[in-house]
Amino acid sequence: MTDKPPKGRAAKGKSKRAGQTSSTSPGRKADKLTHLEELFAVEYVIDWNGAAAVRRAGYKVKSDVAAGVQANRLLKKAKVLARIETAKKEALERVGVRAEAILMELAKIGFSSQRRVLHIDEGGEPSIRPGSEIPDNDLDAVQDISFQVIEITTPTKEGLKVERRRSGRVKMHDKRAALVDLGRYASIFGPEKVQVSTPEGRPLQVENVNAIPEEDRAERVASLIAAAAARKTNADG
Repeated sequence: MTDKPPKGRAAKGKSKRAGQTSSTSPGRKADKLTHLEELFAVEYVIDWNGAAAVRRAGYKVKSDVAAGVQANRLLKKAKVLARIETAKKEALERVGVRAEAILMELAKIGFSSQRRVLHIDEGGEPSIRPGSEIPDNDLDAVQDISFQVIEITTPTKEGLKVERRRSGRVKMHDKRAALVDLGRYASIFGPEKVQVSTPEGRPLQVENVNAIPEEDRAERVASLIAAAAARKTNADG
């Protein structure tokens, strides 16, 4: 006959084992996204609007400010940022766009030249070159071409001579914006700084608020305001 342990001891042992199972159970991994975090990441890459993505994902927020605060919290999580990066790549793949193709289009604009689009005659008058003479890359960088007819009246012995000339105007896409985007991708720009002075006139380097990532901007501005208030309090005291 097998001896049975006392009921109290058995219950105690069972409770302990159950507790051990609960404490050692991995449960949901720390780096695994919640359902709402997953939805937020997917929605965020649609328009890069954090507050709107929070609402579309289904977070219960009462105002746009609250939605912005929630987005700020989410965008500080490494696992959410990693999922956003993956979602961005997935979106590009769905429409058949590669990052290299985007860079190539930016390079066309950034390194285009109107000299290869326009012809300047001996009198300094510009005219648009025939399409066959314009390189494809420069033609792709053209935003708009407009034409107008100019009438030039010249008096002659026979009377007035009217000559019509066709004049064209070329507007290129923004070269500077394209070059800035390429420069940021290549990381050739240093951190943006602005020069300010202390009340004593000493130069002071501070970060340009516009150069701070949007998700950190509100927090950084708040800290700057708090520091300024503290300095004023100390000065008044």
